[in-house]
Amino acid sequence: MSMTEIQDLETALNHGNPFPKAFREYLYIGGKYNALGFNTGLGDFKGMDTYYKKKVKARGLKIDRPYLIIDSFEGYIFMFIYLDEGDNPTVWFCSIDEDYDSEDGKSIWKLPDPNFSALVDDLVNKALKGLTPW
Repeated sequence: MSMTEIQDLETALNHGNPFPKAFREYLYIGGKYNALGFNTGLGDFKGMDTYYKKKVKARGLKIDRPYLIIDSFEGYIFMFIYLDEGDNPTVWFCSIDEDYDSEDGKSIWKLPDPNFSALVDDLVNKALKGLTPW
């Protein structure tokens, strides 16, 4: 994505505030083309935001901090980052259907990777080995 496209997205989804630095770098390098296996509908972060935030509300879940949805899985789980957690935030899963909750029954849980950059590094390493991302 171009810097202008990133700033437009920040205006639409983060009240004009910059995204975390690690996520901005990801968008600049490959955010428009489903880079590394993220399912964002060719960069349609706005569409995912609208769809999933309605589903979160319908399920009765409450996420009290500003967040950005970065990936979707089968329409029932999404990955997100908190936008108030610094330059390299933790990545989380959220299930909008109880059949997709974590193994221990949680609807919101952390990814094993410690932060967004570690997730990207893991996905790059898998790609370099010819492995599928998920």
